[in-house]
Parts: sequence; C-alpha cells; structure tokens
Amino acid sequence: MLGVMMIPHMAQAASYSEAFVSNDFVKAETPVYDTRAVGGNTKDTAWSFTLRSGNTNSYTAARKKTNKTAAYVRVKSCGRPSVGIRIWIPGTNCRKYRVSNGDIKYLSNDAPIGSMIQLAVESGDGSQVSASGVWSPNNTSGY
Repeated sequence: MLGVMMIPHMAQAASYSEAFVSNDFVKAETPVYDTRAVGGNTKDTAWSFTLRSGNTNSYTAARKKTNKTAAYVRVKSCGRPSVGIRIWIPGTNCRKYRVSNGDIKYLSNDAPIGSMIQLAVESGDGSQVSASGVWSPNNTSGY
C-alpha cells in the first residue's frame, strides 16, 4: 500500500525544501523559516491610558526585543482623534509618531536584541485624552 505524504499549507510560517529523488518529491526533515518573523516577540499586548494634561508620558510594561524588526503599534481608539497621541520607544533612536484611531505604525529603533523595551505614549497636544491599542516589540511584516 502506498503512503500519502501531507504537504504543509502555503500560509504556514515554515516552508520546506524539497528534493527530487527517484521520481518522488521528498520533504526535508529540517524546515526553512523566514527569519524576519521567527523568534520575534510579536504577540500583541493591549495598552490603555488616560493621559493627563501637561504632556506627561505613560509607559507600557517592558518586553524583550528578540530580533531587528521594528516595534509594532496599532491604535484602537483615541478620545480626541483630530489631535491624536504621540508614541515612541524611549531610550532608542525612535522618533515620536503622531497617531489616532485605527493607525498602525512600525517604530524603527536601535534597541539591541535581547534588551527590554517599552512603548511610551503622550497626548498629542498636552490635553487630557484616553487612548488604547496593542503593541509588540517585533513584527512579522518585514519592517
């Protein structure tokens, strides 16, 4: 009886190398991964702040940077969308980005792999505002 070989779905993170042997394709035992995504601390962590007047910063808990990709942030809601908020990764070369409802940003930074980083958030104009979203120290987009 002939065995059936399962081929992984194209959308999976691993892509397998194949070799042509004796008129049969054989799946290699070691998967080949896209290194931009593998090993990245890419799980979204929620954040939510009510930012006080006076441009005071709020910070997320620190998370480990595990590859050289940019940090990822998505703003789910901002109480004052016309003004927005400013976000950045403190202690790195990351510039401040002004963002609002639904915005997604890839925050380029020079944090070393293995270091702990956090997301900083402040009001876009120094007034009180509530905002929420998700972030991760790495991303899977390749940025």
